[in-house]
Amino acid sequence: MVRGQVNFKRLSLTDIKIDIARISKKKSLIAAMEAADVKNKWENSSWGRKLIV
Repeated sequence: MVRGQVNFKRLSLTDIKIDIARISKKKSLIAAMEAADVKNKWENSSWGRKLIV
């Protein structure tokens, strides 16, 4: 997905959190997400499992 603006109404908070700088490059965002194992945490959450089904 390409970075861009999103309205607040379309956002939903999750318990998954990563620490990044305020203005980060795409490369550093990907590295931070891989280091925090975000994909695995999302797939194991109840919301993620529901979307997979």
